[in-house]
Amino acid sequence: MTATRRAASAAVTAAAGVLALAAGVTGLTSSFGSTASADSSLAALKARTEAAVSVNAHGLNAEGYEGDEAPEGIDVDDEVPTETLVQRAAAVAANDSVSSGRAGIGCSDDGRSGNRVQVMYVVAADRPDRFSQVSGLLRSYSSEVDSVMLASAMENGGRRQVRWVHDTSCELVLEHVVVGAKDDDSFPALTSALKAMGHNRPDRKYLLYTDAAVLCGVANVYADNTPLSSNANNGRFPQYARVDAPCWAASDHSVEAHELTHTLGAVLSFAPHKSAAGHCTDESDVMCYPDGDGVRMTQSCPTTHEKLLDCNGDDYFNVNPKPGSALAQNWNAANSSFLYDPPAPALVSGTYDGTTVSVKPQVLSGQGWSISWAGSGCQVSSARTVSTSPKAASVGAACRQGGTVRATLRQEDGRTAQLVVTAGATSAAPATPAPGTAPAPATTATLSANAREASIVAGKQAVVQGTLASGQAGVPGLRVDLQRRTGSAWGRVATAYTSSLGTVSFSQLPRATTTYRLVFAGGSGLDALSSSAVTVRVAPKVTVQAKGLRVSGTVSPAKRGTVVSLVKASKRVATSRTDAKGRFLLKAPKAGTGYTVVVPGSTVVLRNALSAR
Repeated sequence: MTATRRAASAAVTAAAGVLALAAGVTGLTSSFGSTASADSSLAALKARTEAAVSVNAHGLNAEGYEGDEAPEGIDVDDEVPTETLVQRAAAVAANDSVSSGRAGIGCSDDGRSGNRVQVMYVVAADRPDRFSQVSGLLRSYSSEVDSVMLASAMENGGRRQVRWVHDTSCELVLEHVVVGAKDDDSFPALTSALKAMGHNRPDRKYLLYTDAAVLCGVANVYADNTPLSSNANNGRFPQYARVDAPCWAASDHSVEAHELTHTLGAVLSFAPHKSAAGHCTDESDVMCYPDGDGVRMTQSCPTTHEKLLDCNGDDYFNVNPKPGSALAQNWNAANSSFLYDPPAPALVSGTYDGTTVSVKPQVLSGQGWSISWAGSGCQVSSARTVSTSPKAASVGAACRQGGTVRATLRQEDGRTAQLVVTAGATSAAPATPAPGTAPAPATTATLSANAREASIVAGKQAVVQGTLASGQAGVPGLRVDLQRRTGSAWGRVATAYTSSLGTVSFSQLPRATTTYRLVFAGGSGLDALSSSAVTVRVAPKVTVQAKGLRVSGTVSPAKRGTVVSLVKASKRVATSRTDAKGRFLLKAPKAGTGYTVVVPGSTVVLRNALSAR
């Protein structure tokens, strides 16, 4: 975290709490000689850790609330509207600095067995329950954590993603948990309530999206430096990472990744760049910030590294640590059994129907991917396909007999898969019905999409809706993703399930003209489908006030340098540019009526006459 911004971090990082934890593990390494002594030491560590967390780490900070301070620009007391959360999801998809077109989380085995991270939406009984409105958003926020882990591991020649709890379709399992009215008042109260409800499995780390406005982010970490699979942070006890709604999907910093990384065992006392209280000092790094008096920060990595783990890979996370280094000899969070090396991609089948080559990718990592096409004896219509649709890709091709098209799929981590499709001698002709009989009508699945309003003013909600149908009937209960186009790439921004009539509806708050589409990944006997593109045109919102000959106002969304003109009788009589907050000031040359304020895409007519007074 940058030194100039307030940081969200685990509440366990209060200096007194960390010192108490460090005292609790004295001699722990030598005690692993026997199972009994190991269990005894770990039990004592657990007791002392929880006591330290509950007693030492939950006082009020300088801002007056529990835990550490939130990122700059975030007030933990703010009740965040659902519309803002939608905007954040769209911003993650459009401005993701650590990923390229991620389609979702990665699949790992059966999604249930072994050590895993369980994601929960948690809300107190006295607060509005927004589970149905935000569940798709939380899945998007969680996939960003996978992006952070993968990009961080790739810096040192490896790969890591989170072993999430997911279903057989690789969809993140998001549990809906309602706790008592006072259970969200503090971290100890919440974890106690969850344990009482049975959410206390040692093979689970619980990422708690808490729909509250109490704090920013807190987590528990055990101060166990031992580089063994039996490390206290590696599945010996349940661990919890809480992120309150004001800090979900913070723009320049992943609070979710920060808190979850604490539960993986970071940052511990052996780290060469350890801070005063469980963080690090070498910026830029998602876990680094000045967390105590006398902590001196250094700028060792560029600011573009802010969302990634372990600047220079020497404190807490490196898939290939330098032999003999402190990280090689102590606990390395990259070795956590709650992470895994995601699978390579595959191309499982390919066909040519006389005009189109189609292949079926299998990208279980959830990473973004692209396919390059090369023809031999075939002329292909496009050299490259970029997509986040996990099950289908095609390219137009004109092939002579025996011609081939080679498809090369590359996923985000650089691994590839290839498939060669050969054009047959002839295309299969459709069967001819027997005389006197009519051919049976084909059942064709379709996915339509439209915008409720094709044009809106900035700040107004856009609704993209559609229908998944098979034949004439809507198909209920299937997942459909809303994707947004950025350049030539598509990225998922929301997920919904079709209604009993096969319909879906998504609410978005686009800041500029945006193109969307709906994507169905396939299932229930239906092939993968994409809808046609739908463009929602967004005009800037212009507010104007006039006093004398001076005309002032704001343009939203705010952007420095937007040209604002004052026009009369089709002639521009004054010009200004907006500042960083979208504000402008114009001066009319003379009094009178008929003035109009014009910005690109929007016009406001001044109804009252301007006066020289």
